[in-house]
Amino acid sequence: MSAVPMSFDEIAARLRCAARNETFCLNHLELLVAKAPGEDPRLRELTIGETLRQAAALAKASEIALALARNPEIAIGLGLLPPAEALS
Repeated sequence: MSAVPMSFDEIAARLRCAARNETFCLNHLELLVAKAPGEDPRLRELTIGETLRQAAALAKASEIALALARNPEIAIGLGLLPPAEALS
């Protein structure tokens, strides 16, 4: 595996992909929970609610990565990007 650093654009794309995967899994979980005997609301909250929150968090992280790509001075200030990288 190479040690090439990922750009914020690549990070954002990977996060968007992960968010889509979480949403796909959410649909599958909804089906499983709907078929569960008695459909316990706690089971629904634990599975669907948490998966939905994870997808939302990944989508928000993608937006943050895109914002950092547009504003490298913020990334430098946060220590996420060395100054030399921002200039290249």
